Amino acid sequence: MIASTRLRRDEFQTPRLSGATDGQTSRAVDISTSLVVALGIGVATTATPAVLIGHGLAMAQLGRPTSTSLPRSVFGTMTGIRGIVAALSPVVPAAVMLRQSSRASSGQDHVG
Repeated sequence: MIASTRLRRDEFQTPRLSGATDGQTSRAVDISTSLVVALGIGVATTATPAVLIGHGLAMAQLGRPTSTSLPRSVFGTMTGIRGIVAALSPVVPAAVMLRQSSRASSGQDHVG
């Protein structure tokens, strides 16, 4: 994610050049991240039943009972952690990059 965020540096600088604040640019990153995460959740929600049904049918062909389920609390915790990581992974590098670009433009990084 850090590499892809660095590739988007010009995209982040364009709103700043047109007068957007760091907060406005950060909000745009937050919104686009939320849309991508929502799309991923939608795809996963659609694909998961198909995978689980296929897995169940394959296991039934073996003819012996198997336990392949997790407790709901474990499943919920794992899903929540993955969601947090997915939401923060593009936002944190973008925030760091914006902070660095604002320091560079204000001359705070200049060692003299």
